[in-house]
Amino acid sequence: MRNGSFNSIRFASAVSLLLLVCSTVVADPLLEKSFQNPPADARPTVWWRFMDDFMAREGMIVELDAMKRLGLGGGVVSYCASNSKLINSRPGLQQIPILSPEWWDMVGFQLREAKQRDLDLWIQMCPGYATSGGPWITPEMSMQKLVWSEVRCDGATNFDGVLQQPKVDKRWNFYRDVAVLAVPQLAGNAAVRAEQVINLTESMDAAGRLQWRPTAGQWKIFRLGHTTTGKPIHPTTKSGGGLECDKLNREAARIQFNSYFKKMLDQCPVDQRGSVQLFFDSWEADSQNWTPRFREEFQQRRGYDPLPWLLVAAGQVIGSEGLSRRFDYDWKTTIEELINTEYFAELARLAHENGCNEFRAQPYNGPVNFMTAGTLFDIPEGEFWFNKRDYGWWSLRQIASVSHVNGKKVAAAETLTSLADQHHLDVDPFATKAETDLAFTMGINNMAIHAMAHNPWPKLKPGMTTGFFPPLLGDWQVWNDFASPWISYLSRCCYLLQQGTFQADVVTLFRAGQKGFTPPAGYAGDLCNEELIISSMSWDGSALCLPGGMRYKVLELVDTTKFTVNYVSPSGIKERTAGKPLPQSISLPLLRKVRELVLAGATIVGPRPVCANGLTGYPQSDEEVARLAIELWGDVADGNPVDRKVGKGRVFSGVPVAEVLIRIGMQPDFTVAAGILPAVEPGFQPGGKTLASTRPAGNVDVTVSSSADPGGKMPPSTSGKMPDATLPWIHRRVGDDDFYFVSNQKNERVKVTGSFRVDGKIPEFWYADTGVVEPVDSWRQKDGRTEVDLDFDPRGSVFVRFNPGKTPTVPAQAKAQTILGTMDLSADWNVRFDSSMGAPAEVDFPKLISWTERAEKGIRFYSGVAKYERAVSLSSKLLLPGSKITLDLGDVKNLARVTVNGTAFPELWKPPFKCDITKATKPGANQIAVEVVNVWANRMIGDEQEPPDVEWNTVKVRDGNNPLAAIPDWVINGTPRPSPERRTFTTWNYVRKGQRLSPSGLLGPVKIISTIETKNQHQ
Repeated sequence: MRNGSFNSIRFASAVSLLLLVCSTVVADPLLEKSFQNPPADARPTVWWRFMDDFMAREGMIVELDAMKRLGLGGGVVSYCASNSKLINSRPGLQQIPILSPEWWDMVGFQLREAKQRDLDLWIQMCPGYATSGGPWITPEMSMQKLVWSEVRCDGATNFDGVLQQPKVDKRWNFYRDVAVLAVPQLAGNAAVRAEQVINLTESMDAAGRLQWRPTAGQWKIFRLGHTTTGKPIHPTTKSGGGLECDKLNREAARIQFNSYFKKMLDQCPVDQRGSVQLFFDSWEADSQNWTPRFREEFQQRRGYDPLPWLLVAAGQVIGSEGLSRRFDYDWKTTIEELINTEYFAELARLAHENGCNEFRAQPYNGPVNFMTAGTLFDIPEGEFWFNKRDYGWWSLRQIASVSHVNGKKVAAAETLTSLADQHHLDVDPFATKAETDLAFTMGINNMAIHAMAHNPWPKLKPGMTTGFFPPLLGDWQVWNDFASPWISYLSRCCYLLQQGTFQADVVTLFRAGQKGFTPPAGYAGDLCNEELIISSMSWDGSALCLPGGMRYKVLELVDTTKFTVNYVSPSGIKERTAGKPLPQSISLPLLRKVRELVLAGATIVGPRPVCANGLTGYPQSDEEVARLAIELWGDVADGNPVDRKVGKGRVFSGVPVAEVLIRIGMQPDFTVAAGILPAVEPGFQPGGKTLASTRPAGNVDVTVSSSADPGGKMPPSTSGKMPDATLPWIHRRVGDDDFYFVSNQKNERVKVTGSFRVDGKIPEFWYADTGVVEPVDSWRQKDGRTEVDLDFDPRGSVFVRFNPGKTPTVPAQAKAQTILGTMDLSADWNVRFDSSMGAPAEVDFPKLISWTERAEKGIRFYSGVAKYERAVSLSSKLLLPGSKITLDLGDVKNLARVTVNGTAFPELWKPPFKCDITKATKPGANQIAVEVVNVWANRMIGDEQEPPDVEWNTVKVRDGNNPLAAIPDWVINGTPRPSPERRTFTTWNYVRKGQRLSPSGLLGPVKIISTIETKNQHQ
């Protein structure tokens, strides 16, 4: 029966693999249609935060409707505290204590209302956003750590005494014994061998009394036990607080699931549970190094008893510093495995068994193994912060690697998280474009935008905020109803980037604790964990292959002679031996696999190992490593470059990966063939001048070091440089088609000739901002590559599709636009404002200037939509058959919507602010209306000029901004506000009285341009 089951599993795996391979052969015939109208699973979600126990049905309905209007796929829900006095309840406030019966009823309403709108909700694992626990977690079921006490004794006398219990936190008063161990004190502080450690556990009674007759000499006796780490979940209100659950204990994981998320599911009918998903935020629970069954689990997994080696945690070197470090490696590896099997895998199983479609999680920080944990999630997720490249960006290419190497479709990211020093409610969608595009080029293809606060007072705006993390989306946002084309842009990008297979040349071995990696310029790469390499990687005669469809030309091994910055040392040996070099090491099973791949024909690059990882199989493991290392790398002095043929393959060391790729015949995948050229105006004929050099386009990544967490949201982050790269890119293959996404990171127009490693295919442009697909006019094939002329708007981007077909024998001709005429409309506009925001209802603008330059206070500090209107007479000479009429708005702050003769056009959210109005124009009189919306900051700065009617907390919580000291009575009672000229209300102050106003309005110059298309005679 067992053999039959195994064969069935093997057959099912083969069928799945065949289906996967077949799915990559033929592109989806509906690809273009789905690109233009992306499905729900490609649409961004928004982090939906409920702060300080405030909940109101009216507010939830408004917010869900806003998500739907924007085109979002749903929300990531958390119930948090704001680290302010707003957490204190008082009569009249719309606060419902978390976990109370009334609160659960509100949760059920929330889930049902989301389902009615076809919106999915991803619920965080616990109150707050970190990490998983609550009031149901007892000290016994919480995260555990090893503690100890020690006493010295002389072998000349018998020992008879009570061993002091190790100190524990009096708040919990929880302790359990692990072992009693004795070690001799050797002369000259010599290291104690493991076999010299004496286990006295059975000699101590329940009261802690030990009776023992030592041999001659001096001895140390250690009483080891475990207690709670005392780490609480955060940030949560009082009734939701509690300890973090034990992540190495499956029973604790089940208690956590059943006590919180399962109760969430119980609030909606069984047939609706598919729209409620489980979410795990980044690990912010510090570390743990013990659980009651740890010794047994370690023995089973590592093959030896850890008991004598546990004294390394107490500062006792066992064997040698090198051997103690190797035990630390085994200890950490066992913790990582237990987190996966006892916690993440158990949560995934429970979620799926209870009707959830997805377990979405961020697999990093603390003692988590990024790559192996990420394998367990339906959607692995990283994060990147707005205008702060040292926060989260390191995680993106790693998350993409998790998805790529495991054959997963989606690599998600928490998107545009920020602190108040980067975001003063003065951010618009265009301000975020370069960074979201950069994330796409690093492999991200699904976004959860940070954030939207639940506002219990929908008529007060901005209203409730997300604490010292400024919100970005929501019904409160002045530009919210203009932003759906931006969301459509993100959705189209995500949809295409979810199709097919990522194309890469290098696969690099992942190191535990690693944060960030950089492929060679002009090439792409992935990280891969050794477990997957050992179990699944093969050489098919031309590439290193993984079952998920990935193929690589080079396997890169890594330098292990230093701890990675974020290596978590369960024994503390890292801190005690800081700065001391480590030997170059490798696991023996991995080295055996490397030999197998090389003999079959693979190319590897990396330093020659000198020993095995850990203590499993030691010392025989080191002897085999030495033998295999000489077979592969040869007997060459350390530091000398190696380029050696072994079997059918090739081994390199001391040679840069980019050079290795060139030596084996792999050209860069994408380069800039003609440099960055100055932009030219329409109609100008460039002379064909190019730069002499060909250089790889940057493929941006992060180099890393450690820095402090800014208040609990993020763990130790990366710093260091993120190199400037004007044109980051990514390459995916969909069936026989090649898709490249290329992004201009400059805030100016850029023209280049891109050189792609594609031959015999015809290029076309797919524009994610409009959904338009069109042929490329100017391209050529050269030396087995395809060169395409690219003309980018400021922060522009494009998908270049290479479609198999007969290559034209005549070079493509570029098309040019002949200008039939131009009209300047930069004067004499009538502008209507929303008078409820303090502006006059209607004014004339003789010329276009920023609202901030107007004398009227209500306009200068205005935030919201203003409608510009004027008439224009169009000559029939401008409306020839085949002509195109473009309304060029010039500079707009910040978004616009054009209506001509009653025909409305899609909103404009980025430059160039141009609109093809041909279909709405007519000879003679035409009525033009341009609605323009700016950002919230100006009105909030204006309010700071007025007498206060709120009291701000005088203690600044973070980054020079502070929260309300209390919700004012006029809000609670719904009475007129004492300062009637104030127009905004918010629970967190992101602006200052003297802060510079943001330019606002239609700035122009505004032009109508009539053009007609002609062939460009220049070749």
